[in-house]
Amino acid sequence: MGGCRGHHLWQLILLWGVVVGLGTGLTALVLAATISVRWFHTHRGLIVGLLTSSSATGQLIFLPLLASVSRTRTFWILFATFFICGASTNGLIQTHFIPFCSDNGLSEITAAGVLATMGVLDFAGTIASGWLSDRFTVAPRLTVAPGRLIPQDSRSRT
Repeated sequence: MGGCRGHHLWQLILLWGVVVGLGTGLTALVLAATISVRWFHTHRGLIVGLLTSSSATGQLIFLPLLASVSRTRTFWILFATFFICGASTNGLIQTHFIPFCSDNGLSEITAAGVLATMGVLDFAGTIASGWLSDRFTVAPRLTVAPGRLIPQDSRSRT
């Protein structure tokens, strides 16, 4: 409703970029998991996948507005890094994190708390990355960022 009354670009950016972005980012995965467990008895994984991809699909509606950007090298570098981070974080780490912790002696509640802490720190890190992008060139950030994905405990388990 607020978007209907806006008369300036900054109002659209505030509503869509901040309010809607924050709201969907904080609720998307939890909502998808809740809906899949309560409403579906089979194919729950497929349902979670469809529901979590819906936010990305919604963003594709705006892609034609950014068509000229896709012709630049910078766009494709960013595309590749976001794809790798998204596939590894959402596809591997978040999906298997709680069972992994459970297999290694943590309770499910403790593991969920650790995962929530990771989410809060990811939120802070994303904001810090945006702040850094205003002050430094892209190369140093892209060099440091993949280090977040390196496991902290690399000891081999027998």
